[in-house]
Amino acid sequence: MERISCIDTVGLQGALGSRVSCSFDHPSGLCEWNSDPEAPFHWRVGQGRSEDRVSGPRNDHTCQNKRGHYLYIAGKDADKGADATVWSPAVSLNQSQWFTFWYTMNGYGTGNLSLLRLENNSSVVLWFKAGHQSFSWLSANVTLDPGMFSLQFKATVRIPIASNLAIDDLHLLSEESQSLGRSYCMLPVSTTPTTVTTTRTTVTITSSATITTAVSLSTFPPICGSNESDLVELPVICDFEHSTCDLVVVANDTDPKVTWTRTNHPHGTLSMIPGDHTHEIKSKERKYDNSLISVDF
Repeated sequence: MERISCIDTVGLQGALGSRVSCSFDHPSGLCEWNSDPEAPFHWRVGQGRSEDRVSGPRNDHTCQNKRGHYLYIAGKDADKGADATVWSPAVSLNQSQWFTFWYTMNGYGTGNLSLLRLENNSSVVLWFKAGHQSFSWLSANVTLDPGMFSLQFKATVRIPIASNLAIDDLHLLSEESQSLGRSYCMLPVSTTPTTVTTTRTTVTITSSATITTAVSLSTFPPICGSNESDLVELPVICDFEHSTCDLVVVANDTDPKVTWTRTNHPHGTLSMIPGDHTHEIKSKERKYDNSLISVDF
């Protein structure tokens, strides 16, 4: 009697048992995604605050603390026109499924981030964002049609300053989430009492004029070995429309004429400061009815 064996495929999975979902907390870092580490500009696994301090994430999305990991690009590594790519293992899909991920694009030098489907020597853009999006992690989801293909994230930079961006928690709907109940997300609990000292710290704007604000005593950027909890978030989100947001102008002992002034008019002998940025009214009369802070000389 002839024996017949049958199999059937249901749902979505990577070819040869590989997984596409990844939180980048796996010991291998990239899970089963692939990148070219020899390329001058490539994706890296990151942890904690982004290295350039003015773009990229403060923490990962999975753990929301310095224990978790994410995948990011360092804009300083990019040559003009370069792009960094990372691609998934082959995906076999016999019905449409969702693919979700989280991303952060928060620097003024941020370029583009796109998700592509690679199939039969061709590519299709499934999702695309350009420039600054938000200071927080944002979610995205795309619908994947049936077929055999790979996914690819491609990132570029606009300028090599403040252009780090990151992705985290990639997840295929039919794959069991690996980001829940992870013990590694738990930070060690310290039983040693901690004393926080508050003092007045000077923030230097130019070599001749300074403003100050009351903040926790800290070192920023941190010295080697310092804890991220020691970092200071200065109250720099201020449009100066109603006040100076608790920023205090310090008297200039060297030259009293050099000082910071809150104003709502074009400023400078040659109008080097035409008006504020918050609500610039572009017209022939060049009217500016809102406030900014500038240095008087």
